[in-house]
Amino acid sequence: MPRFFFDLAYGGDVYHDAKGTYLPKVVRAKDRAFDMVRKMTVDAKGQDDVVCTVRNSNCTQLMQITIQHD
Repeated sequence: MPRFFFDLAYGGDVYHDAKGTYLPKVVRAKDRAFDMVRKMTVDAKGQDDVVCTVRNSNCTQLMQITIQHD
């Protein structure tokens, strides 16, 4: 099963996922990234942009999900 890493950036801070999460498919990683961004947007009270970058075990970026606030 592949391992995916979810790095979060918001409020000027970046949190790198050092452990990763084993998931069966990349679509599950996408769903998890969307869930994380949604939760962080609520927790950040809509003040900052929230970015989740998904990497594989080779550190290759697979996707980046961003919610921008004006």
